[in-house]
Amino acid sequence: MWFLTVLHECLGGLKPVVMSDRNQDLLAAVPRIFRVENHKYCVWHLTENLMTETGRLGIRGNASKELVKEMFNRVAFATTTTNYDGVMEEIRRYNRELAMSVEKNEPEC
Repeated sequence: MWFLTVLHECLGGLKPVVMSDRNQDLLAAVPRIFRVENHKYCVWHLTENLMTETGRLGIRGNASKELVKEMFNRVAFATTTTNYDGVMEEIRRYNRELAMSVEKNEPEC
């Protein structure tokens, strides 16, 4: 990921936020060149990945998928730990495997 090194040099000490779709190369390169707290994941890409996961989990139908998207967006944009925990509990009640899928994707990012 040579372009990250060039970006780092050009910024001269400024701390950017790198947004990605959890590409494996970026997951390895960003913390090596910048620090891990500067790596955020793109909510659109995460949502698309989660929609792929819903099929594997047997969640079918537009209404069900829209519900999953709505819950995931509330998790992604939760402003407090209490809010995040509450929505995650809703997801767990809806589908425990789906909640595990959300939690394994480094929610701190």
